[in-house]
Amino acid sequence: MKNFALPVSLALSALFLPTPAAAQQCAGTQDFTGDYMMVTSRLVYIPQAVTPPGTTAVVTLTTATLVTNAVKDKVPAAVAGRLFADGAGNLIEISGATTGPFGTYSVGSDCALTVNVLQSGKPAATFKGYLQDRGTSASLNESSGVEMEISRPFLAGGCGNASLSGPVVLDGFGLTMAPAEMPPASGGSPPPPAAGPLNTPFWLLERVFADGSGAFTTDVLVGTGTPFTGTYSINADCTGRATIKSGDGKTTQTMQLLLTQAPGLAGGVGRSSLRWVIQGAASAGAGTGK
Repeated sequence: MKNFALPVSLALSALFLPTPAAAQQCAGTQDFTGDYMMVTSRLVYIPQAVTPPGTTAVVTLTTATLVTNAVKDKVPAAVAGRLFADGAGNLIEISGATTGPFGTYSVGSDCALTVNVLQSGKPAATFKGYLQDRGTSASLNESSGVEMEISRPFLAGGCGNASLSGPVVLDGFGLTMAPAEMPPASGGSPPPPAAGPLNTPFWLLERVFADGSGAFTTDVLVGTGTPFTGTYSINADCTGRATIKSGDGKTTQTMQLLLTQAPGLAGGVGRSSLRWVIQGAASAGAGTGK
């Protein structure tokens, strides 16, 4: 009797080899069309010279400017916004009062996505990644280490405080920043300035309860979590803001909120997923809420 073990083994191996046909394929820019939520972040420390204090004037910057600043300044940063992809390679910022051009994009046949963020009409930062879930989300990176996550909004319109309700697990991390200060060496001259701000990482892992009317409280504490209370406001376009205060009253933090479609959710039917961003003079962080 002939031994068929080898041919059968080879046949089974061939059966489970990945084929090009099994990979996700895209037709072009039309596969990336409609409204999207965007979070861009650099939550690592890159040493640089200390920047002297500047003006305290309030300046409104476009989302595109904030993203390119995160790339060129090489400091911890987190940016949130809502974008519109026109299906022809143009991205428009449609969040808040800074509506206008954001950038351009291209989509390869293998669903590779390239986004060029514009400043003064010229590419200022390039992000590369892939479209996922039939164009409903994307993950991209910029060469200096800045990440960009894109996902569909929970609803095309008509969000409100009731869109965020029930128990929500907040999970994420960030960095708190302070001016670098070094004391003089004993009996000698002061050392040269430190090369950048001091950065202390922080982690957030809490389960909160959102009442659907604009208030939430800590539901379950994890580890050394501190009880806190807070308020939130969700806009019709599914963007929003939240202010949280620790139970001891010592810490108050403001978050930007984005309500997105939960993984695998089509048409905005069912429970929303949450993306949150903290961006201020003293801290930067980002994470999710599920």
